[in-house]
Amino acid sequence: MVITMVFIGSVSAVLPDIRDGSIVVDMEIDKVAHILGEPVNVNIAITNNGPNTTLLFQTSQLADFNITNEAGQHIYQWSHDKVFSQEITEILINQSETIELLNDAWNLVDDDGNPVTPGNYYIVGWMVEGLCDSRSEINGERLEITIYSGPRNLKRDAICRIEAINPVQKDVRYLIDASRGLITESLKDDLWMNDTHLNPNEMVVGRVFDAEMGAVILLKGVQRWDPTIEDAVNDVINKLTRADELIVLAVIDDKDTMAKKYQDKAHECLSNGKPVHAIRYFKLAWMHSVAQSSQDMPYMQRWV
Repeated sequence: MVITMVFIGSVSAVLPDIRDGSIVVDMEIDKVAHILGEPVNVNIAITNNGPNTTLLFQTSQLADFNITNEAGQHIYQWSHDKVFSQEITEILINQSETIELLNDAWNLVDDDGNPVTPGNYYIVGWMVEGLCDSRSEINGERLEITIYSGPRNLKRDAICRIEAINPVQKDVRYLIDASRGLITESLKDDLWMNDTHLNPNEMVVGRVFDAEMGAVILLKGVQRWDPTIEDAVNDVINKLTRADELIVLAVIDDKDTMAKKYQDKAHECLSNGKPVHAIRYFKLAWMHSVAQSSQDMPYMQRWV
C-alpha cells in the first residue's frame, strides 16, 4: 500500500531502521539482448524479509535506475527528466510482501535523447533513500545489456566486408562475387517489414535463410582455396550468423520450447564451427516462432 502524505513542521514519528537487509530490491529487465530501436523494459520491486514495516520517502519518487557503458561512463538516469511531487510518501509493506516501485522502459538513448551505439551496457536499479536519512539507497543487482545493430544492417556490413576482400588466388573471385549476390538478394525490400523483422511469408525462407546458407558454403570454399583471407571471411560469416540470430530474437517467445530448442541447437553448431547448420536451425526457430504466433502450424511442413 502506498500513501502520500503532507507533513507540516517537523517529523516526530519514529522512522523504521531497515539497515539489517530485511528489504531486498529486485530489478528485472525483459531480456539481456536488444536490437537498436527496441526499448528495454525495466521493473524494480522490493520484498520485505523482515517484520511488517513502514517506509517513508521524501517525495513521490520511490526508485531509480542508471545506465553506464563498458568504460563505466554515465549514459542515462531514469529520473533525470522526471518531476516528482514534493510530498512525503509512505509505503506499508508486510512481512514477505513484494511491492512494485517502478515499471518503465529505457529507450536506448542518453540523458540528452541521443541514441546509443551498439555495445554492452550496465544497468543498476535502486530504492531511493528514506526520509530524513532514515536509510540509505538500497541497490539491486547490476545487470548487463547488449545492444546490437539490426540484422539487416549487419548483412549490409557483411557485404561491405566482402567487397574489401582481395584474394591472392584470383580464381576464387567468382565465389566471393556469388556469395555477395546471394546476400544482396536476401536484403530485398519485399522480404523485410523493417530493419529487424522479416516479412512473414513462405518466400522469405528460401530468399533469406537458404540464400545465406548458400553464401556461407561458397565462402567456406573461398577459405579452402585461399587461406590468406581466412580471418576476413570468418568475419563475414560471423556477421551473417549473428544477423540470423537477431532475426530469431525479434520474434521468439521464451515460452515456445520448440523454437528455443532450435535456437540452442544453432548455438551449439556455432560453437562447433558449423555455421551452415546453425543457420538452418535459426531458420527452424524463426519458422516455428512465426507459425506459433499465427497459430497456423500446418504450413510449416512446406518449409522444413
